[in-house]
Amino acid sequence: MEIPIRMKIGFVAVAGLMAACGGTSDVTVDPLATDAGADMLSSCEPAGGGETITLVEPSGERPPLAVMEEAVAGNPDAEFMVEELEAAGRSREEALHAVYAQVVGQRLFDDARKLPGYVTGAYARPLEGEPFQLSFSGSVPEEVDADAYDLDSFGLEVTAGAAGLDHEAMDAAFEAANEVGMRIVSAAGDEVTGTGRIEVLDATPEQVAAWEQAVEDPSHWCLVRAARTVPCDDSVIAEAEERAARQGEVLPDQQGDQPPTPERAEEVRRSYLGLTLEASREKAAQESRAVRVVVEDGVRLGSDDDLEPGRLNLTVCGVVVVDAWMDLERQG
Repeated sequence: MEIPIRMKIGFVAVAGLMAACGGTSDVTVDPLATDAGADMLSSCEPAGGGETITLVEPSGERPPLAVMEEAVAGNPDAEFMVEELEAAGRSREEALHAVYAQVVGQRLFDDARKLPGYVTGAYARPLEGEPFQLSFSGSVPEEVDADAYDLDSFGLEVTAGAAGLDHEAMDAAFEAANEVGMRIVSAAGDEVTGTGRIEVLDATPEQVAAWEQAVEDPSHWCLVRAARTVPCDDSVIAEAEERAARQGEVLPDQQGDQPPTPERAEEVRRSYLGLTLEASREKAAQESRAVRVVVEDGVRLGSDDDLEPGRLNLTVCGVVVVDAWMDLERQG
């Protein structure tokens, strides 16, 4: 049987990268490029490779409801997550299946860490239609017992001969990108190939050259310009300013732990449209409201997938807020 070669990079969200920036709404932003794909800014190649086999074929069918209920029962964190997903509009079965993946994945991850040559739980929290993944630096240990877990709805892929990732070198490459002034969107390491990927908002040729000089072996770290997938130009800014209402008015956060009503969410959203990012942060501080940027200049930024009622998620074009929504109002 031919064993496929698999190289996969799993993205890790980088939080806290956004700093407040000032300015006025009198800005000119280049329209969204026709080619929304990410651009490689540096040459990179895998440090190694691995052979991946499928131990469990995904069935595409969810476990029985009773099985998922039993897996979640008695776990306060899991039960809370199910409730939050239901509050966000998921059905009971959908919410249970999403949390079931995390509960079973954590068991799989913890057990795999005890085995010889274990590299990483490459993907221990799969989404619907994605397999669980484990990687080992040598051959797959005989102790991997897929039957000990109910993985049929997701499947399980196991990689032998993974290179492993030099985390210290990856951290150094990340810090070097920061130091030369690049705006980092996300960073990820691939334990199978031993290669890292750093996605940045943009970078000049001078910054790329300075980064390559600062990194000991840049060939193992892929520097990538983030894809711009959200429209951002002067017309987007103008439209946001037209939609704005009660702009800048202080509307204290009164949600507590409750989802916002549609009316309240619309009121808060429109009070931020057209403001500069600096002004929106000042307004959020006055309202005791958490706020974060999730889209900047057409690029979706890495962010945690937690839910915080009343928190505002901003889309910024230039230095202007052109869209905003509250947690539990909708999933962006």
